[in-house]
Amino acid sequence: MVQLGGEYNFFSLKDNDMASVLRKAIIGAVFMAGFVSQSYAIDYSDGLFDKTFRSPSGNIVCMGDSKDTNDSYLRSGVSCLNFNATPPSSARPKPKDCDLDWTPSLSINKTGKAKNNGECHGDIFWNPEAKILPYGKTIVGKGWQCQSQTKGIICSNSTNNGFFINKKVHKTW
Repeated sequence: MVQLGGEYNFFSLKDNDMASVLRKAIIGAVFMAGFVSQSYAIDYSDGLFDKTFRSPSGNIVCMGDSKDTNDSYLRSGVSCLNFNATPPSSARPKPKDCDLDWTPSLSINKTGKAKNNGECHGDIFWNPEAKILPYGKTIVGKGWQCQSQTKGIICSNSTNNGFFINKKVHKTW
């Protein structure tokens, strides 16, 4: 083996034939590809939240573990917004004093019961480029976790409270 700058070169100076060199190059490439694919995980953070994700259908967007130190509720919690054009009957209705857009939501902190909320907003405050949480996968935050299922998103906390949200149902426990 040839030593280069403290690292060992994979190729030997005795490798004369091209087949031997190519074989080692392919083995090295396969090894590095496996190493790289295992070293990187999907980063679900954005500028405002440690965890931001959306359902594969795009109907639900969730934000968890706020980076805003003034956000005492979601600093260790998650909120999921329902972007269905017709909110489910179980969603909190739009208040009369909301003159802007209304997006129904459910939220939960690391302890305590889930809340049936809604957001009165005039501008986009969520990340429309949030990464998709594939069906069957779970994301874990600070004292909470959410799983993406084909029927919707289910979130729970460390005290076994939680919520289920999809375009037709908002359920808390």
